Amino acid sequence: MIRRREKKTTHLEIRISQSRKDEFMRACEENGTTASDAVRAFVDAYIERSRQVKLKKLAREITMTLIRNPVRTFAGTGVFAASGLVAAFLFAGSAATAAEYVQPLNHPTNIVYPAELARAGVEGNCDVYFSVDTEGLVEPGARAECDHQDFARTAENAVYSLRFEPRLENGVPVRMENLVYPFSFSMD
Repeated sequence: MIRRREKKTTHLEIRISQSRKDEFMRACEENGTTASDAVRAFVDAYIERSRQVKLKKLAREITMTLIRNPVRTFAGTGVFAASGLVAAFLFAGSAATAAEYVQPLNHPTNIVYPAELARAGVEGNCDVYFSVDTEGLVEPGARAECDHQDFARTAENAVYSLRFEPRLENGVPVRMENLVYPFSFSMD
């Protein structure tokens, strides 16, 4: 059996009205991005969100197993230790479910790969947690959780360049909290 190498790229067809397409193209142009980049960013965010949903479900299942039978799960470690771990899972689970992945209107700028990490060939990932005001701007106080802490400042600074479509409630823009934007630092 001959295996073909995967194509570097492929196309994806979506069907939307002409007016919606025109509106999308104008929005892309206004934000200095291409339609392809916008769709790729959406696909990446959707895949990442799907992974997060699966991880949250797994954490909930583990937590429920620990609650049902903490002693057997930990092979005699003790109820006290197991209950502490359950509390940690519940706390982490509630924080994780409070966060929401959102799609910005533009790509981040001001991303500088830390020179010492680049020289060492260090790669990593960050999730930056932040809030957005009623105008779609990232508020001060962004917080990055990274594989390597030296990526945190770069990721936090870059998130401030993002712009978002304000969320509307009853036609009025509202503040958005607990948003997450993932960054991946790769030597590729």
